[in-house]
Amino acid sequence: QKEESMANGLAPLDATETSDGELARIVRSILNKLTPEKFSTLYGKLMQCGIANASHLEMLARLVFDEAVVQHSFSGMYAELCMYMIVDLGEYADGCALKEKMFSHCIELLECPLDQAPQCASPRALKDEEEAQALHKKRLVGGVRFAGELILRGVFPGELLFTFTEHLLTPPLQAHNLERLATLLTTIGPVLDSPMWPLHDSLVPIFWTVNGLTYDFSIPKRIRCLLRDVIELRDACWTSATGSKQNVRPMMLDEVRRSAGQGAPDWHGPTGAEMEAMGADFDNHGNFTAWDFGGSMEMMPMFSDQVAGLPRDGSFDVPMFFGQHEQGFHTMVEVLHVLAEAPGQVPGV
Repeated sequence: QKEESMANGLAPLDATETSDGELARIVRSILNKLTPEKFSTLYGKLMQCGIANASHLEMLARLVFDEAVVQHSFSGMYAELCMYMIVDLGEYADGCALKEKMFSHCIELLECPLDQAPQCASPRALKDEEEAQALHKKRLVGGVRFAGELILRGVFPGELLFTFTEHLLTPPLQAHNLERLATLLTTIGPVLDSPMWPLHDSLVPIFWTVNGLTYDFSIPKRIRCLLRDVIELRDACWTSATGSKQNVRPMMLDEVRRSAGQGAPDWHGPTGAEMEAMGADFDNHGNFTAWDFGGSMEMMPMFSDQVAGLPRDGSFDVPMFFGQHEQGFHTMVEVLHVLAEAPGQVPGV
């Protein structure tokens, strides 16, 4: 195993030099300092801290998972951390074992009931039952968010998304499960809610179900508002009120595999050249403005951050159209379908 780690560019410490307790302390210290700015430096230290056997790998997986599910703002960063570790540890060796352990932890937390006492490896001081319950609920929500981030990166298969949604929508509906569903859909929606995704046809009915639940007055108002927020974000092509995209396409596991040994690249979306090749037009400032009808129209839902119009013998003001017709369409593709099937019957065209 040490030879394999060296072959992957790692330089682990001798297992006899570090006790399990000391190793856990070192790993926890590194994770506590981990930020996007310090990612590359601390990742190198983490991979050289002495992970040498199955028990060490289990400890590493548990500590990373425990941090990821309570630090919601950094769940994407921890998913990226897992992705790089899987590649560097060997996808058919320790990396595969790490992925399986993460999968097991995610499923375990998914099926964990709200009233179950938290089983957390992190030595957090739980002063009373109320604090313990609040932490447990935070972990439940963070668990689906972290799983969503891993799905986005190809660490988990896309089919796992429907395992989660099916469980969260199992009758009788529970408020905390619907809150987790809203979190999961908000996490994956900006990337996977596109006809480009092979499983998109299975995802659309879930949004229909969520939309129906917003009118179910047996559901607490706060939860209905969370579900309504998901639908409104989708209607706005996953663009927030500030005009910014909720998410960008993260690096995928396949891309990390191909770039292994070249450091940890930043997350990125499509380049301007890639968008132009898809049929996008740009203004004098390089901003994305419109789509050429000869381009790949199915790409629009994912890359329409600054859409101003669709050329059709003149101009078609998409933002104005959506403002005038509140029933709206969930994707730009649906607009095109209307134009193709009923030309001249849509006001403003």
